[in-house]
Amino acid sequence: GESLSEEAQKAAPDTERVRELCKREGIPDELRGKIWQILLGVHNKRANLDVPPGGDGLTPEDQQTIKADVARTRQTVELFRTDKVQEDLETLLTVYCKRRSVKYTQGLNELIAPFFVLDMDTGAIFNCFYGLMAKFLPNMLRGHDLKTLRRGLEMFGLLLQYHAPTMHHHLTQQGVRADLYATSWFVTLFAGDCTLPVVMALWDELLLREDPFFVYFVALALLVAEEDNIMGADEADVMELLRR
Repeated sequence: GESLSEEAQKAAPDTERVRELCKREGIPDELRGKIWQILLGVHNKRANLDVPPGGDGLTPEDQQTIKADVARTRQTVELFRTDKVQEDLETLLTVYCKRRSVKYTQGLNELIAPFFVLDMDTGAIFNCFYGLMAKFLPNMLRGHDLKTLRRGLEMFGLLLQYHAPTMHHHLTQQGVRADLYATSWFVTLFAGDCTLPVVMALWDELLLREDPFFVYFVALALLVAEEDNIMGADEADVMELLRR
């Protein structure tokens, strides 16, 4: 059969074949942009960056928030300090909110940023971001987001209680609730809290597994890995630890 790069370069790659090969061989850096587009179902799609006239405009406050968020997105990475990327980030986030008639929510900047380092044009970046949101965070901006988030946090609490009862009890006693440290993990799929190489590795897995619950198990694994430190820390230190 074809190699991964041969399959990925086809005009119409077979998504399941690509998924299978990637699960076996991993996703090579130089093909990641292409493969993510295939896995998100946006490969070779023309991006529609037109904003419907009228519609739910973003308020001036929304635009200010987008501007402010863009200005602090991944500022340790030189690419994100360039005028071009700052402008593109602002444009694409604006178009996204207008196209979906949703208010801008903080964290969207973190969810679109990783696509900028994958060597694709703005249309492909937009399509990938759109696809990621639709697949993994469908309710995040629909006003049901808080309910969805609350359920997710409850489920994470149950996972923790089941797999690490002692730690769960310890955290509960200290009043350290999951929403205090895990909210950003779940609403940005960890992009808000991890370096880009870590995000690439996590999102590779997320896209290959296509499992919206994957992030909860990652969060669980993080806590289990830190269990000794968490058990030995007092409340303030625990929060510090978990925010790392």
